[in-house]
Amino acid sequence: MLKRIVIVFLILFISCKKEPPDSDGDGIIDSEDQCPELVGTAAYQGCPSYTLTVNINPSEGGSVSPTTGLHKHGTTVSLTATPAGEYVFSTWSGDATGSTLTASVNMMSNKSVIANFVKKDTDGDGVTDDIDKCPETPSGQDVDQDGCSDSQKDTDGDGVTDDIDKCPE
Repeated sequence: MLKRIVIVFLILFISCKKEPPDSDGDGIIDSEDQCPELVGTAAYQGCPSYTLTVNINPSEGGSVSPTTGLHKHGTTVSLTATPAGEYVFSTWSGDATGSTLTASVNMMSNKSVIANFVKKDTDGDGVTDDIDKCPETPSGQDVDQDGCSDSQKDTDGDGVTDDIDKCPE
């Protein structure tokens, strides 16, 4: 009889053992959960993961590292834009801002970032290098659709540039 009482007591004692708390119900006990107030996964120590989507505009303008992927709640992702040959980096848009090659995104939710690139215009005349027939236009001069100013053209072929030619025909 004493054995039966001891067995019943042991069963009651073992079955009454309290489980450690799991406040968010994600299956990871609070003492091991880095985000006990948020439902997460074991892969991220109990924290949720969020998707960072990276787009490039235009698609041939360059690249961004890292690319689209999952990141742990609360982490800061550092992005770096690298322009392709005929492009320069312009700006970040979406969930990142700025005009430097690097940007940081704090992953507190899903984020979407766009890296914007533009074609090079080395002489700053408003005509991109890939179609500029006069790539060394002096600063401040008006240009035509080919990127040439009057100081660079000789319309009548007499060896005198149009800006100083008294007989342009």
